[in-house]
Amino acid sequence: MMGKTHMAVGAAAYAVVVPPPDKPSITELVAWLTGLAVCIIAAIAADVDDPKTYAGKLIMPFIPRWLRPTAFAVVGILAIWHGYNQSNQILMLIGFGFFGAAISRHRNSPTHSPAGLLCACVVVYIYSPMLLIPILTGYSSHLIIDAITEGIPWAWPLPGWFKIPLFKTGGFFDVIVFRYGAVLVFLNQIIGNDISAFF
Repeated sequence: MMGKTHMAVGAAAYAVVVPPPDKPSITELVAWLTGLAVCIIAAIAADVDDPKTYAGKLIMPFIPRWLRPTAFAVVGILAIWHGYNQSNQILMLIGFGFFGAAISRHRNSPTHSPAGLLCACVVVYIYSPMLLIPILTGYSSHLIIDAITEGIPWAWPLPGWFKIPLFKTGGFFDVIVFRYGAVLVFLNQIIGNDISAFF
C-alpha cells in the first residue's frame, strides 16, 4: 500500500481502538491527539527501510539511496557496540533492527515483520507506556494491509512470506477503498454519527 493509505488506515484504526473522548477536557483532547499522531507515524514507520517511500524520505532525506544500506549498517553496528558497552539491551535491539534493515531488501527486513513490531513496542513501552496502544495499532495496521498486497516476512529472519494477494499497491482498492474508506471510518468515529448514511 502507499504511504497515504497507511496513514489513513492507521488513523481509522486508532479512532476505532481508542474512540475520541466525548466532551473532552483539554488534557484528554491533547492525549488523544498525541496518540493519533503517534499511531499515524507508526503506520508508516515500517517503510523506513526504503528511501522511495514516504517514511524513507522523511527519516533520511539527505542520504542518497545507494548509500542508505551502508548508513543503516553503520548506525546499527554503533548502536550494538554502545549498547553492549553500556549494558543497554534496548539500544542493542535498535542496533540489530538497523543492521537487519541494512542487509535486507524492502519488505524483507525486520521492519516488515512481527519482530519489528515487537521491537518497536518494547522500545516505546520503556520510553512511555502510554504510547504502546498507538504504536501497536499503527504498526499492526501497516503489516496487515501490506500482507494483502505484496506480502511480508512474518517469520523474519527465517525465509518465507505471508501473502494474500488481494489488491495491488497504487490500484483502485488501495486508493479508493482503503484510503478513502479509512477516511470515512475515521470521520464516522470523530463525528459520532453514521455518515455512511449520506452516501
